[in-house]
Amino acid sequence: MNFSSQAKGLRPLSPVHMRHGRVGSDLQISWIRRGRIHSDDWLDTDIPIGEEREEYIVSIYKDGEKSISTVVSQPAVTWAADTLAQIGYPNRDTRFEVEVAQVSATYGLGQPLRRSLG
Repeated sequence: MNFSSQAKGLRPLSPVHMRHGRVGSDLQISWIRRGRIHSDDWLDTDIPIGEEREEYIVSIYKDGEKSISTVVSQPAVTWAADTLAQIGYPNRDTRFEVEVAQVSATYGLGQPLRRSLG
C-alpha cells in the first residue's frame, strides 16, 4: 500500500469578507486573506502572508461557466466596465459569481471563496 502526503495543512485557507462595489463604472472586488503559516506571529494590521509571494486567482463566472480570470498580487481587483460589458455584466437575467483563491508556491490553489455578484 502506498500512502502519499498531500500536505493539506499547507493549503491556503479561503479568503473571507468579500466585498464588491462600483468605482465609477468599474467593478471593484476586495477580500480579507487568512493564513495557516505564522499567522499568530503578527503585531501589525494584517497577518504575515506565509508564502513566497502574495498571489490570487480571481474569476468571474457567468451562468456557472468561467468567463474572465486574472491574477493579482493584493487582496483586491478592479475590472474595467468595458471588460465586464464583453461578458454581459450586469444583466439581471444572468447569474454572475466571483471566485477568489490564494495561490501557494508549495501547495497550489487554496480553498476558493465564491460569492454572487447580484
